[in-house]
Amino acid sequence: MEKQETKKRIIAVLLSLLVCPGAGHLYLKNKKKGYAFMLTVSAILFVIVYVIEKELIHQAQSISDPTVLLTSVSMLAKKAMEAHDTLVRIGTFLIGVLWIAAPLDLLRKPLNKS
Repeated sequence: MEKQETKKRIIAVLLSLLVCPGAGHLYLKNKKKGYAFMLTVSAILFVIVYVIEKELIHQAQSISDPTVLLTSVSMLAKKAMEAHDTLVRIGTFLIGVLWIAAPLDLLRKPLNKS
């Protein structure tokens, strides 16, 4: 029985590392923690994408010629990322912390004996 529990824990850690933080918790039926990790990562990504998108739209509206707009998409994206560099860095750092914290949480907790 102990071997099967160890195998489940290893699968859960791999899911949290390779799929998404919280996936391993869901695999072990710890839904509250699993959804908390997933929602936190999703919220951080949403905020970053939303802010960058708003900046891109703002910059694109300042260009009147559509041909210039098409040729300068990468330039606009770079400017948008630079304009919100701190937000992107903090968000990326937080996602990295969560990506490490989720599997560590799975490793530190004893398995449910049921």
